[in-house]
Amino acid sequence: MRTFLLVSSLLLIACGGASQETKTAADPWSDFKGTYSKPGARAAEPAAKADGDEEKTEGAKAKQETPEPAAEEAVTDEAKPTSKAKIAGTSISSVDEIALSNAAKTALKKKVVSTSVSSGAQYEQVKIELDGAYVRIIRPVAPAEAGHAAVDAPKARAAALATSEAAYLDEAADVVVIVDAGKKAAAQKALAALLKR
Repeated sequence: MRTFLLVSSLLLIACGGASQETKTAADPWSDFKGTYSKPGARAAEPAAKADGDEEKTEGAKAKQETPEPAAEEAVTDEAKPTSKAKIAGTSISSVDEIALSNAAKTALKKKVVSTSVSSGAQYEQVKIELDGAYVRIIRPVAPAEAGHAAVDAPKARAAALATSEAAYLDEAADVVVIVDAGKKAAAQKALAALLKR
């Protein structure tokens, strides 16, 4: 009888071990309890990497920390210098529409009809419309003030002048002043009276 009990005990142990081995083979982590492990230890200590891998990781972290600028912000990201040319004692890079309209009225000797400011993705346009003439300034806009209007770049707009327009382009400051007075000679004269360089 003892032999029978001994044999049956051994068989039960063997069967239990076999089922345990089957479990372990199917899922090696099934009986893991984490008793002796430290939480977060693996995350705190980075694994040893090759030099190239470290550079890639640092580059990836830098990209995650600083979001990539949108294409429209790329131009305005660099700080442009302020133009030295002035209208009404203020740089053309920052003169407002009120000062510009007063100066245009004096330079062109015409009545101001309307003023408008429209912002595009990269540039803003300040336009003063006078009786039979206009003055425009196209300059970079701050990303926070960017809008959705279509505003040409100063250099492109200066290259596409009409026959009745005169322009002053400050490439370093990325600003253009355009005057249309009906005739080229009148526009050049008004531009000269408007701007102080």
